Amino acid sequence: MAVSKSSFNFQKADLQRAEEHNSRTSKITYLLKHIDSNKVNENKRYMDYDKFKKLAIDSYKQKHNQSMQKKQVDNLFLEAVINLKEEHNLKDIEKLFTELKKEFIGFELLDVSIHRDEGVFLDSPYPENELVYDSINLKWYHDDLDVTDEIIDYKPSKDIFYNEDTKNWYLDKEFKIKADMSKLQLKMNYHAHTIFSLYDLDTCKSARLSRTQMSLLQTKVAEFLKMERGTVWSKTKRKNHFQIKEEHAKVREQKIKKKASNNDLKEIIKQQRKELQKLGAKREEHAKLEALHKSLKIQLEDDNLSIEDIENIVSNASYFKTEYEKLKIKIDEIINENIELKESLKDVKDEVEIYKQVIKTLEADIEKLKNKSTMYLNLNADVSKELKQAKFTLTSLYNELEKSKESNKNLHSENRDLKEYIQALEIENDKLRKENISLYQTIDNMDENSHQNIMSRIKQHTNNYQSKAEPLEESSNQNNTKRKFRKK
Repeated sequence: MAVSKSSFNFQKADLQRAEEHNSRTSKITYLLKHIDSNKVNENKRYMDYDKFKKLAIDSYKQKHNQSMQKKQVDNLFLEAVINLKEEHNLKDIEKLFTELKKEFIGFELLDVSIHRDEGVFLDSPYPENELVYDSINLKWYHDDLDVTDEIIDYKPSKDIFYNEDTKNWYLDKEFKIKADMSKLQLKMNYHAHTIFSLYDLDTCKSARLSRTQMSLLQTKVAEFLKMERGTVWSKTKRKNHFQIKEEHAKVREQKIKKKASNNDLKEIIKQQRKELQKLGAKREEHAKLEALHKSLKIQLEDDNLSIEDIENIVSNASYFKTEYEKLKIKIDEIINENIELKESLKDVKDEVEIYKQVIKTLEADIEKLKNKSTMYLNLNADVSKELKQAKFTLTSLYNELEKSKESNKNLHSENRDLKEYIQALEIENDKLRKENISLYQTIDNMDENSHQNIMSRIKQHTNNYQSKAEPLEESSNQNNTKRKFRKK
């Protein structure tokens, strides 16, 4: 594993820009938070800038009996970018500045921000942990050998782009050319931004570092952080941050052209082949595209291609460019359709959620109805039992009623017979009465013997009447007894 190179490079601080960048309050598109959320940044402010500035100006005036020069005030705050290893933390930076303060005057630490969310993807034949990058000379080293020409780096949001929706990386901003991440390695850039001052509050002096001291400073930093010392100072004027980036971009562009953009062009042709198939391209169009592909492949396999050769290859692929533009238009149309479909899908999902809530409510109501149904079933069972008992009672009463009807029927018949019998007796009685009257009249006109005979006949008539009346009286008594039973 290669030992990381140390670097402690500083310049006049732009406090506002530094504040926005270091605290991540400004929009930064190249961060790699989604790679590993556990690798968090660290920030710490040790003294307010305005407070330090006031202390410095006041202490200088008190010590030297004169005001601090404007140039010195303007250069009071410096920003240093320090290369780190993954395991370094705030404590390491604090101890480093303590050591530097002992060795040199000043180095008053005011603010530290450790960044663990930056890096690049490398197209490299070597493992990323064996590579060392020289940010001054824009070179990559492997075992102290310059392997810059063999490596292409892809900076997030500049050379390679992350799609939050698909969770994939692409080689273009439109997310059409998917990057083959199996061929790329992530190289993290662990570093710290520090705001400090060379003005020493204790001695009321500003450090003025000579070339020898600057070289010693780099050595001290490397030793303390246990890293390989960076490039020894040379007469070459050091470029600022933006100059280094611009230089790096030029080198990278030349490198990509030198390697003929083999992977990129192959990927584009592969994508176009798929798009032609999707969009129903004719056999002749496929044949032309394949012929162009073979021609480019043969030419691209030549490692000695110059930049001019590469530009000629690309410019001669006019058919490919024309078809590509047509396909781009069609792809944009498809993308727009997909966006509309996604919006429709979102609406459908919202409706589904509403229906889910309705179903949930209905299920709760059904559960309540089930409980009520169980209660009603139990109540129904009790009612059925009572109805069954009532039915039994009514059946018994009905049977008694039927019996009473039958008895009543018999009584009606008996009453009818009695009425007829009474009528017959009344007729007979009437006859007897008439005979008795006749007899009494006759008696009055008869002698004693005749009178006895007549009385004998009357007695006989009376006995006959009684014998006929006794059955009628017995029957009447029986009917009265039955009526009393029914009343009870």
